[in-house]
This record gives sequence, C-alpha cells and structure tokens, in this order.
Amino acid sequence: QENCWSKSSLEFKGWSLNDVCRCLSRWFDVKISVAPEIAGLYKFNFTLRNESLDEILSMMALTSPIAYTFRLDGSVQVYKK
Repeated sequence: QENCWSKSSLEFKGWSLNDVCRCLSRWFDVKISVAPEIAGLYKFNFTLRNESLDEILSMMALTSPIAYTFRLDGSVQVYKK
C-alpha cells in the first residue's frame, strides 16, 4: 500500500476508507481527512486510471454511506452521510 501512487493506475482490493483516502491524498497531492468514526467501516474494490478525485469520491459515496466536501483551502473532508 505504501507505493500505491507510483503506478500509472491504482488498484484497491479490500482497502479501508482510511487507506484509500491516504493513497488518494498522495496521488492527487491534496489533504484528505476522514472522520475517525468511519475510517475503518467500509472496504473498497476498484481500479483507477484517469478519473478525477471528485469522480472517485462520488463513486465511493454511491456505494457507501459517506459524503465529502471540498474546502476552500483545497483539502477534502470525508464524513458519514
């Protein structure tokens, strides 16, 4: 998981929300904060190639009860819907 951002694509298999967001944070060079109460509740399986961060988070929010907000400072907050 440590080198997830060094490839031309990202593959997540059974990764927790917190781990996915940590990797996405590195991949997109943006701070992503996950509410502690949901950090380990949801697991994800998907592969990324060219999607934007907004597209990825939107897809994740469709499959899990999470929501996200882009803040004015450019960071992202992920929380329970």
